[in-house]
Amino acid sequence: PTSPGSIIILIGSQKGFCGTFNVALFKFFEIQTPKINAADGIIAIGKKASDYLRKKKIVPLEVFNNLSSTSLLNITDLLTNFIIRQLPNYKEVIVISNDPKTFFTQKPEKITLLPMIPLSSKESASDTYIWPEPHEEILQALSRLYLKVSIESLLFSSLVAEQAARFHSMDSATRNAEDMLEVMHRDY
Repeated sequence: PTSPGSIIILIGSQKGFCGTFNVALFKFFEIQTPKINAADGIIAIGKKASDYLRKKKIVPLEVFNNLSSTSLLNITDLLTNFIIRQLPNYKEVIVISNDPKTFFTQKPEKITLLPMIPLSSKESASDTYIWPEPHEEILQALSRLYLKVSIESLLFSSLVAEQAARFHSMDSATRNAEDMLEVMHRDY
């Protein structure tokens, strides 16, 4: 019997014209996952991520090609439900995406969503709560909510980083074109 693998979620851009956004992300992906086991499953989010995996001959578990601000909540729900259904088969869920460090810089990052690392707690008699629902139901509901909110936040951050990268790339292209025009006018 093989040991359970990881679900790796790769969040790329939906469109091009965003400079090194995808190039840096895919290099980071290759560094973070040098060898993908047969037990690992990859989920591609964004058209460029699915194109990248297809070129690498990696078959993803699931593909979400239509990431945009209008589809963000729908993709979050679908992805959360998909992960929850797949959890018995995997030991962890990892997300590799771009994070906007500033408006002009995006940095790829790797985040482990599951398993959750519990905070150290110092329980005392006053910290004990009495809940009408069973503890397992509460924990299950909170875990699902944590997963959904974390996925939504990461998707949103990736969209913000993509748009900022696109803005910066287009702004650079415009400035370069204006500089070329100025040189051509002088030469003329």
